[in-house]
Amino acid sequence: MTRDFRTGGDPILDNTLNLKRDSEWKRIRTLITPTFTVGKLKRMTPLILKCVDTMTDNIDKIIANSNGNLSAPVDVKLVTSAYVMESMIQVAFGRKVSALADPNNPIIENFRKFFDFNVAFLTEFFRDFTLSLIDDRKRDLETRSPVKRVDFLQLMLNSMRDNNNEAIDGSEGYTDSQRAEKYREIQPTADMNDKSLSYDELIAQCVMFLTAGYESSSATLSMCLHNIAKHPEVQHKLYEEIHTFHKQKKSSTDSYETMHSLKYMDAVIDETLRLFTSPIARERVANEDYELKGTGITIKKGHLVHIPAYAMHRDPDNFVDPESFRPERFLAENIAHNPYTYLPFGAGPRNCIGMRLAQLEIKLALVNLLHQII
Repeated sequence: MTRDFRTGGDPILDNTLNLKRDSEWKRIRTLITPTFTVGKLKRMTPLILKCVDTMTDNIDKIIANSNGNLSAPVDVKLVTSAYVMESMIQVAFGRKVSALADPNNPIIENFRKFFDFNVAFLTEFFRDFTLSLIDDRKRDLETRSPVKRVDFLQLMLNSMRDNNNEAIDGSEGYTDSQRAEKYREIQPTADMNDKSLSYDELIAQCVMFLTAGYESSSATLSMCLHNIAKHPEVQHKLYEEIHTFHKQKKSSTDSYETMHSLKYMDAVIDETLRLFTSPIARERVANEDYELKGTGITIKKGHLVHIPAYAMHRDPDNFVDPESFRPERFLAENIAHNPYTYLPFGAGPRNCIGMRLAQLEIKLALVNLLHQII
């Protein structure tokens, strides 16, 4: 099952994973899945921590500008949106930006414009930007001491290097339009090489990576902080858990493994996603006829299936006292719901490929914020 939505011929957006179908989807999903392994996420953790530091600095500046008034209001959505934007750009491209301190940075400006749906101009910007980064990294590889990078773009390039080294030689000195044309000429077809990404496909996944989880992750982090602020008993339990976490953590590179000990924080995030899931519904298109057993209902091939996740998450048949914020319901000893009644990241082979990265971004932010504030 997949959702069929095309943008009308945009070579970048039409190649994003979430708009691909059947064998095309499977090929790209298979190629980019290794980018999100535990080992890769562990190596990305220090990149995200740099953005966490910027976020806490931003909050300190807001308080300082209020003459040190700790009761001064803080626009949490503004701060968390900046953090998620910065961490996604850092993890996608290895570029450090500051959304609040440098709002006129071209990357920041164009990232924000994506959500105004001016996609034709913006995909051209990110195509040229990505191709210029590829050229920079190719030149870097030719130096004696190339910089070791672990961002999403580099991991994708590593998977392509053996197949396309000869094709990308000689691109130095090209203008953006000439470089784009050169890379367009060397697009491998599925017949030539179905085990590598074309450059359009690579850039498309970077764009999807940047935009797909931005609003949902920043909203989830904001609502986590909202729920924690409203429930002092939750604050106390988190404080105890985070205090233990910081005693166990030996270094920033140790953060990923130690994160697994934060079971109550996992439950807080899961409960927030249950109450404030985004998107509120999911849609898929049936690839074949399917009869729902015991109902007499047959979903026909091509029919659109609407899955109301928000309603399912607040259905008393699925969750006891569904309107209450109760993180304990997601602790291992208490989980009793059918797994397919809880769908913040979808389910099955087409679940959100960036799920673990999104969870990591939220947990790193919460751990460091609460450690300083509580």
